[in-house]
Amino acid sequence: MTNKIAIIGSGTFACAIAYQLSLNEKNEILLFARDESQVHDINTNHTNTKYFNTFRFNNQVKASINYQELAA
Repeated sequence: MTNKIAIIGSGTFACAIAYQLSLNEKNEILLFARDESQVHDINTNHTNTKYFNTFRFNNQVKASINYQELAA
């Protein structure tokens, strides 16, 4: 069973929480971001260079600019 977790925000605190939750391979994390470049960076490069310049997320962390996806 997969746990789908939505996090509102894409700043340092939200990214730290997303990373910790992604350590459990059963979790799929979706970050909500207002900045399209951040969404692209997280989804394509698995990084958030605005806050974590050298840090990489694993594949379980995704981002969206569409808040309605958080409830899906």
